[in-house]
Amino acid sequence: MKANISKMTIVAVFASLFILATAVQAQNTPIFNVILTKQTPYPAEPGKNVNVEVEVQNTGLADANSIVVEISPASPFTLLPGSDKITTYTKISASSSVKVSYDLKVDDNAISNQYELEFRIYYANSPTNYLSQKVLVNVQGEPDFIIDSTWTTPENIEPGGSVNVFVKIKNVGTGAGSQAQLTFNSTSGVLTPILSGGSVYLGDIKPGNDTIADIQLSVDSSAGQQTYPSLLTLTYKDDTGTVRQESFSLGIPVTGVIKIEIVNIQANFDRDVLQIDIANKGTADANSLEGTLIMNNQTVGIDYTSQLKATKKTTLEFPLGTEGPAKLVLTYTSPNLQQFQVEKPIDVRYQNPNQASPVSTLIIVIIVAVIVYLIWRRFFRKKKK
Repeated sequence: MKANISKMTIVAVFASLFILATAVQAQNTPIFNVILTKQTPYPAEPGKNVNVEVEVQNTGLADANSIVVEISPASPFTLLPGSDKITTYTKISASSSVKVSYDLKVDDNAISNQYELEFRIYYANSPTNYLSQKVLVNVQGEPDFIIDSTWTTPENIEPGGSVNVFVKIKNVGTGAGSQAQLTFNSTSGVLTPILSGGSVYLGDIKPGNDTIADIQLSVDSSAGQQTYPSLLTLTYKDDTGTVRQESFSLGIPVTGVIKIEIVNIQANFDRDVLQIDIANKGTADANSLEGTLIMNNQTVGIDYTSQLKATKKTTLEFPLGTEGPAKLVLTYTSPNLQQFQVEKPIDVRYQNPNQASPVSTLIIVIIVAVIVYLIWRRFFRKKKK
């Protein structure tokens, strides 16, 4: 038992001596640390310059001779001309420090974050055997929101109906927007949010990302055919937690729909034309309306009117031709400059009132025959007497 204790004591003593020797040796060698002492501006902005000052400390008990301090910037930092990448010190005394500053450019697309900036410390005669030390540089980006695109469902917005307006919001800045919310406002009184459809929560929108807001609106029946201005307000918090707002103008066109129906077909024998009355029973005007009458795969005629307003009618005229099945092809442009074409099948039947029918001709012949017969009979009887 005593032998075992003696062995353990000897091992412990040697271990203590080794640790003590190591500590003494460490104290008698240079020990380097790099700390960030100043960053101007703080935080740094993407696309701008930043000045970084660091302090190289020798916390050991031995002097360091021919020491090199080298900055090794990586994305998003670039060392600007005029700042030395390598600084050589003849001597950094024990328990002392030196300061060195650098001018850096921050990448335009850098996002808000803390980025490492590396420094390498080595003896001038041994550049490959270096000590790496890193400091953190704070970069804070600016969020920048745009309306990337908009569309509606349905595409044609009618008075008295409803519409879903989709707005794609994109963050083209370098900072995030958190707890984002988009609010719809209209001063016309024609477009009204349905329930809570006028306020849409979007959440967090990071740089380079986008999100889509679905705004649900009702359209008053008194709405005219025009584009109604509205205002979109985006509220969010930036990286510092500050609440910010951005506003966007948005025009919502109320165009309605075009519904053209044939209401009457008649022949005008005095002018020798076929007249087709058409009515626009929709809520939008049909512009540059052209009607083409086709029968037996042949074009009978073409007529044109510059505009057929909603709830109004007009008459298209074509040369009189043969009777039978035909189609009326209508081509027109909507108020939002879209072109449409519809075909209406018709059956062309008419009768010229100036032209006697076979039945009436037969009746006339019979009447004339009766009259001739009566005259002949009367004359024949007189002759007998």
